[in-house]
Amino acid sequence: MEKLKNAVVMWLIVYVLITGLFYGLNTWLSLFPIYFRTLVLSGLMVFTLQFLILPGMRKWKEKSVRSGNH
Repeated sequence: MEKLKNAVVMWLIVYVLITGLFYGLNTWLSLFPIYFRTLVLSGLMVFTLQFLILPGMRKWKEKSVRSGNH
């Protein structure tokens, strides 16, 4: 059940992140072909997940395990 919970949380995070990126960059990216738009969006999404969101999730999860809220 924990894996399902993690998958749903990650899905929601990716959904919010990619929607925000689309919304924020749509005016600029609409000038370029689709392959360039997906290149930029996927790169920003992976970078944001790897260096900002996932480390924060790990810290939060470790903190909740230590405090017994797991």
